[in-house]
Amino acid sequence: MLVLWDVDGNEIREELPPPTYKDLLQDQKAPPLHRLAGGRNCIIDATLENGKHCIIKVLNENSVLDQYDQHNANVLRDMLKRECALMRWVSSTTNIPIPGVLYYNGGPSFPYIIMEKCTGTVITNAFGALPLEAKIANMRSFARIAVELFHLQAPEGIGSIAPYLPSAAWPPSLGPLVLPRVESPPQELHSITEYFSWLIEAKLRSLDIRDGDTETDHDEAKSTLKNLEVLISKTISNFDAALLKSVLCHEDLTPHNILINNEGNVTGIIDWEFHTVKPAVLAAGYPSWIATIDPSTVDRESQWTPFAFVSASESERLYQVYDEIVKEMDGMYYRALKLGRICRSAESLLRQNVGWKPIKAWLETL
Repeated sequence: MLVLWDVDGNEIREELPPPTYKDLLQDQKAPPLHRLAGGRNCIIDATLENGKHCIIKVLNENSVLDQYDQHNANVLRDMLKRECALMRWVSSTTNIPIPGVLYYNGGPSFPYIIMEKCTGTVITNAFGALPLEAKIANMRSFARIAVELFHLQAPEGIGSIAPYLPSAAWPPSLGPLVLPRVESPPQELHSITEYFSWLIEAKLRSLDIRDGDTETDHDEAKSTLKNLEVLISKTISNFDAALLKSVLCHEDLTPHNILINNEGNVTGIIDWEFHTVKPAVLAAGYPSWIATIDPSTVDRESQWTPFAFVSASESERLYQVYDEIVKEMDGMYYRALKLGRICRSAESLLRQNVGWKPIKAWLETL
């Protein structure tokens, strides 16, 4: 049962359709393969002779070259290798439930990773129907994972894990940031100030910054970003070294990348291609699936309608529960969670595909 809440707070219940898989190979000697997802990465569920399942993630080179030039295709190949390196590192040094890497092939065409298949159901399909007790259990389960990731000894700086051969020395080193929908800097960054300077410069260069074509629009955009830079600088000046330590962060921690069981406990975190190492105040955060939708931000004429996984009252309760859990569990994480609020909001606005007006509106609320 899929349970969601629309932008007006109405509860929606739908039965999930039965899965429909397409056999990709007719060779009877080959293991049964079922395609789970397509696009630039083809995700395949393979059944082994012993009945166990594994996931094969293949970079669809033909699809990639149809959409990107050779440089960007190489970046995507690089991302697959980074993801493999990160999963090997995290699975070997933590108890976080991520897929173990069974094999990596970085050949010249169709590079792929074979990995373990996590058990459970994605939060998208399960969380809304859980009783409140299971949702609270989910907060505790996720908090334990967040705190463990928070204390994993990460390389210093701001960037994404550098691709390297499995035989390379541990711990991993950093390369340039690789983020969804954001241009990448030419090299890793060294401080939170440098990171925000780069984000602001990237926003100024973007075409969508103007929210209009007049010189006045452009001047006000630059003024808004200058005010944001001043706010960030003032906020950062109050941070101590513990709040700025380097922490590994999953940058696509959305409900379809987290699996849970019937009790709400997290059984798997998948899809690590977008990740960063960045300051603790930016890495700490609340579970995205307990947020509600601000109706004022919704384009009701759009064909895409956002949904929430909790009601407004449940959302408020679960935010309080998460605060209580992490405060009791780990004081350092709790400090980063609470004191990093302004910087995380600024980072989110700078990385979104929005112009300067939403940034100005947010600044006016502070």
